[in-house]
Amino acid sequence: MGYHIIVKVSSARIESQYIETLDELLDLQGLGEDAIIYQGEKDWRPVRVKDDDRFKYYLEPWFQAGIRAQRLFGEMASANGFMIEQLNQDQNSFKSYTDNSDQPIKRGDYLVRNASGVEVEVKCKELAKYDGSPCFWMNYSDVRMHHNMMSLTSTPVLIAFFNRCDDQPDSDSLCMIEVDKILAEKGKNVSYVEKTKLGKPALTIPAHLTVAGFELLARYRSK
Repeated sequence: MGYHIIVKVSSARIESQYIETLDELLDLQGLGEDAIIYQGEKDWRPVRVKDDDRFKYYLEPWFQAGIRAQRLFGEMASANGFMIEQLNQDQNSFKSYTDNSDQPIKRGDYLVRNASGVEVEVKCKELAKYDGSPCFWMNYSDVRMHHNMMSLTSTPVLIAFFNRCDDQPDSDSLCMIEVDKILAEKGKNVSYVEKTKLGKPALTIPAHLTVAGFELLARYRSK
């Protein structure tokens, strides 16, 4: 274990170097009192946020809003008496499901213990218009993967939408819809759009099909 040193080379450039012993600091160019040093293994290199896929999306307003919406949903659900459990999204915890499915599947963000074990996927989207109606856009593949998970576990999945205002969710805008209903309305009220700006097929989900607040989730609590 050695030391990583982050030094400012110029006003527009920083770089990191690795040394095995502190005495090697004497040989470093650009070392000053504002340099940053930490002890670690050689491969524990620092990375720029913008250069790493694990971190760069945290700079994007849409991603920030999505994370905040998940937190907000958890707080609101607990305040409304729902017993929620945040679902782990890492591949290892997901392996028992993927091993038993021959189709791509997707987990929700939360499991609601006292509402028939329903899964809830939280989305923070800008309310847009399609054919003159306010709607939410959602990747078609995500909806299909949630449906595949429903078929595997026999557990309903709800999509919870918040309106996005830049990097923040609107706490008064929460509404929900069942994945089954989205697919049942495909070709009717829900439109399938093959070509989108992101290059992926999507569904347009009219706001009037959703149920405001926690009313839809509450129906499962009473079952």
